Amino acid sequence: MALFRNRIEAGLELAKHLESYRGDPKAVILAIPRGGLVLGRVIAEKLRLDLDVILVKKIGHPVNPELAIGAVGLGAEHLDADIIKKTEVPDSYVAARIRDIRRSLRSREEMYRSAKAPVPLLGKTAILTDDGVATGGTMLAAIWQARLRHPARAVVATPVASWSAFRLIARGADQIVCPHVSEDFTAIGEFYEEFGAVSDAEALHLLARSHPPAVAFPTGKQAP
Repeated sequence: MALFRNRIEAGLELAKHLESYRGDPKAVILAIPRGGLVLGRVIAEKLRLDLDVILVKKIGHPVNPELAIGAVGLGAEHLDADIIKKTEVPDSYVAARIRDIRRSLRSREEMYRSAKAPVPLLGKTAILTDDGVATGGTMLAAIWQARLRHPARAVVATPVASWSAFRLIARGADQIVCPHVSEDFTAIGEFYEEFGAVSDAEALHLLARSHPPAVAFPTGKQAP
């Protein structure tokens, strides 16, 4: 059974759990594009915080691309050594995928920075958000990537996560805000009634927008 109508509703719930950061000039929302930017924009506007992106991408298994064997950021990565060893993934494949993914991320970085310059994180609280965390590898890589910008703290805020992912990201996060942690977790989309893809154009608009959004809040929800 779905917990949320859509990403906006999930963002509204997360904002309630992050109320202690309202208006804090030393707190920044770091959203993982593209779906995470929908939640990130809602949280940023509800709590009057700045919004930025953190770019990471999973490494798919050579035989089953849907199986993540790690995740890569522009300057950091997380590799699942157990899966890599157990399934005998060649080191050459991992190195090639890291190189190719970073090339792709650099292009995406240029695209997003055309919409908004990076927000300084030095000494601040980086609140990393996404629409859900299934395995945790991508979020952990995002934490390591964010720490290269020297925040004082790294907080993960996500509406849903598996227990295994929760335990993994706890290795890197100073705090985890996740109202729904479940062992019965197969796919993030199962927790949403509406879980459509977010386009690059929508993501850029969400990042660049500096005024309250003209969005249709879910039935029964009103923007205060």
